[in-house]
Amino acid sequence: YWHVESAVLEKLQAIPGVRSAAAVNVLPFTGPNNWPAQHQGHPEHSIGGMEIRIVSPEYFETMGIPVHRGRSFGAQDTETAPPVILVNEAVVRAWWPGGDPLGEHILIGWMDGKNVFGLDDPPRQIVGVAGDTKSVFLKEPPRATVYLLASQVPWYANATSWVVRTGSTSTALSAG
Repeated sequence: YWHVESAVLEKLQAIPGVRSAAAVNVLPFTGPNNWPAQHQGHPEHSIGGMEIRIVSPEYFETMGIPVHRGRSFGAQDTETAPPVILVNEAVVRAWWPGGDPLGEHILIGWMDGKNVFGLDDPPRQIVGVAGDTKSVFLKEPPRATVYLLASQVPWYANATSWVVRTGSTSTALSAG
């Protein structure tokens, strides 16, 4: 699945005037995509409606979302590398107020110590903290959100959306 998405990204990035392009499972303001998620070893740190965004490595740069602590996804995060995850500041406020989440692990599909969906997803190590963004409704506070790297999510095979940042609108539009 991800190999097809990578080929599309390469074509988008090759269009004259495109500065960056990225893939995401759910675009901002198009609706929720929430699943249960839990801080590994801490069932009291469960969020039943954690917003899940499955993204390509370029997503944060393309969307202008800062990574405040740690790092973004990189070349070292391959399909066979240990699974990684980024959390937003809302997750940090909920689970690590005044603390540091880097190096901790999150379980997708878990709630209150139980694997709710029977999803065979490994613990994912937190490597970065992304800035909060609005995801579903403009007038609501930012929702707790985690970001998974598309190439490390073999169980996801649903729709993909594309975001493109251009330097010149007219050049990119005429090339498409």
